[in-house]
Amino acid sequence: YSEKNGPPSMTGAMGAYTENGTWATGVFHMGYWKQDHLRYMGALMRTNANLEYYGPGLIFDDPVNLNLNAWLLLQQLKGRLGDSKFFIGGKYILLDTDNTFNIPIDIPDYSGTQFHSTLSEASLLVDYDTRDNVFTPTKGFFIQASGTYSDTWFGADTLYGRLAFEGIAYAPVSSKVMIGMRYRNHYSLGSVPFYARPSVQLRGAPFMKYQGNSVMEFETEITLDITKRWSIDVFAGMGNAYSSIDEFQDGKSVRTLGTGFRYLLIRKFGTKMGIDFAKSQDDFAFYIIFGSAWFR
Repeated sequence: YSEKNGPPSMTGAMGAYTENGTWATGVFHMGYWKQDHLRYMGALMRTNANLEYYGPGLIFDDPVNLNLNAWLLLQQLKGRLGDSKFFIGGKYILLDTDNTFNIPIDIPDYSGTQFHSTLSEASLLVDYDTRDNVFTPTKGFFIQASGTYSDTWFGADTLYGRLAFEGIAYAPVSSKVMIGMRYRNHYSLGSVPFYARPSVQLRGAPFMKYQGNSVMEFETEITLDITKRWSIDVFAGMGNAYSSIDEFQDGKSVRTLGTGFRYLLIRKFGTKMGIDFAKSQDDFAFYIIFGSAWFR
């Protein structure tokens, strides 16, 4: 990482497996070109996810078991406006999915309800980025406003839109202590597919459990350097998924709390790696973190 050339480009492969049989694998490339005036991100993934769906409209007390067997293609390109800290660009996501709902009913030979769906959406992105490091920042801001559009004419199943705002701030309190804060608002418009509706994204909150037409969340983190290479972090968050502003108080709310550690893996680039442990009212999870937990 250098002031002149910006962050280093990265190419790699990824894989994941969880105790409930969920797995994912894929390849990615992150390119920082022309002295960090162009930022590219691309990925191709294959995933088979077993989830508990808590979404709106369910008539059962228990969640529905959901399997998403999917291919994911991501393409994103942003350009810097002159020599400023502003970037503007676009993102395209194609998600081709075979879905299986296992509804909690006792019927012989019932193996679930199956259907195919395609998500094809394009987003306009406007960023303001003053972070000193895109992988493991210690100071600066990242602010992003985005608008997403999906329609049948370019391959999607339905017409819908989304508006989102996210702000992340990092500030050193002393030579060994850093505080970070993240705020996110996400609104949906139209017939958004059930798996693409906004959901709370906090460590300790299961994916798609707290889901609605809109989402608001806040998270803060404190990092303490123990040695030159080792540090610990504590964090807490709160989020709410709701149908409309008028029904905000009736939304699905969650509070999270956690701790973890980091190791300075790549000293030249100031990049850390570690593990976080987090819990919410009813759930516990751990996460392997490369760079920042709020990597953008």
